Amino acid sequence: MIMSKIGYKLFIIISLISIGGLILTLFLVNSQVENHFKEYINQEKREEINKLVDVLEQKYQEEGVLELDENLLDNYISNQNIIFYFTNKNGELIYTNLRTQGRRQEDFDLESANQEVLYDQNSNQIAYLYWQLPGRHRVETVQQSRFIENVKQTIFFVAAIIIFISLVVCLLISRHLTSPLLKMNKMAAAIARGDYHLRVKSKGNNEISELGDSLNQMSDRLEYLEKTREESTEDLAHELRTPLAIISNYLTAIKDGIFEADASTIEEMKAELGRLERLVNGLEKFAETEKKLIYSKLEKLNLKNVIKQSVANFRKQAENKGIKLYTSLEDSLFMRGDSDALKIVFNNLISNAIKYSATGDKVKVKLTKENNMLVIRVIDEGIGIPKKDLPYIFERFYRTDKSRSTKTGGTGLGLAIVRKLVRAHNGEVSAKSEAGQTIFKVSFPPLP
Repeated sequence: MIMSKIGYKLFIIISLISIGGLILTLFLVNSQVENHFKEYINQEKREEINKLVDVLEQKYQEEGVLELDENLLDNYISNQNIIFYFTNKNGELIYTNLRTQGRRQEDFDLESANQEVLYDQNSNQIAYLYWQLPGRHRVETVQQSRFIENVKQTIFFVAAIIIFISLVVCLLISRHLTSPLLKMNKMAAAIARGDYHLRVKSKGNNEISELGDSLNQMSDRLEYLEKTREESTEDLAHELRTPLAIISNYLTAIKDGIFEADASTIEEMKAELGRLERLVNGLEKFAETEKKLIYSKLEKLNLKNVIKQSVANFRKQAENKGIKLYTSLEDSLFMRGDSDALKIVFNNLISNAIKYSATGDKVKVKLTKENNMLVIRVIDEGIGIPKKDLPYIFERFYRTDKSRSTKTGGTGLGLAIVRKLVRAHNGEVSAKSEAGQTIFKVSFPPLP
């Protein structure tokens, strides 16, 4: 597996920290092993020497003399590899084994030596026994020295194993952390080339997975917008071709003398120009929708408030046309979305419901929660939609019939915009027209 540059840096940093910490620990442990072992030996010898002190104190109480010689040491000290310096309370030397240890008196430091005080029966100090193991960092026997060496070798061996394991773990962690970044880099490069098909798998709940999700969403949007652009270009060419062809034919016929440039002919060409103008205006709205999809700002919304604002925009229009506009909106139904985009959805649906309704008809807007979805219904009693047209009404530039589009001046883009915005909010929109009613149903997932 190839590792990224940041992966190598991460590997080096983690390795240095791990190995540095291990080396410091190893140094401290290694430096303390012999000291603690020396303290252990000292404690062991102190217990033996305390027994010797008790014997000397008892002997002084019984015989009134202070005496320490090799015989006493042999009886109470298990190993004679200890330096003794025995003085009376005035500091006068009574006994020392410096010579038997092959050392001079200058080699013995009273200040750093262990001191034991002897007392008489009245707790008066009568003598001092100084002792120490030979050398500051030496242990007492060959066996003990070998033990220290074996411990040190074991520590170094374990340290080597831990360093090896640390390097392997650091390598695996670095690859694990940077592998998604490599995939994201590859995906970003593909997007830059115009290829929007790659996706990254986001695992866990961290900033890297969130970056992967954002990159996937960006690629989804770009792929969707690129597909929309291609389809829109084809549809636009088709829609423009008809009025342009009609105007061109009229102009050619006038030029050839087939038609006269009378008021009727000019009115026909003006009607086609009006159609072109409405189409361009619709395309501008469609472009604004695309822009809103890219730059939409999702936030927590109370859907009831958004719908009430849209309904308020059309109350005057409904009253002027003699249409009764009703609402039935449940409280506290929240979702995450862009309020401006959602207003475009509801404005289109309510506007269409009023446009295709007659005086005395009713238009109802309902908001409920059904099957864990927020459901909005816009219901009108207008002219209805032919059953054969229902599957296609959300397609761009689709109109149910020519007479209806001529009368209303529609471009066939309004419902396409509605579907685009609804799907951008992970929702669905559908329509049915039966029993004298046309119902547009919009569903959104609620706020988790």
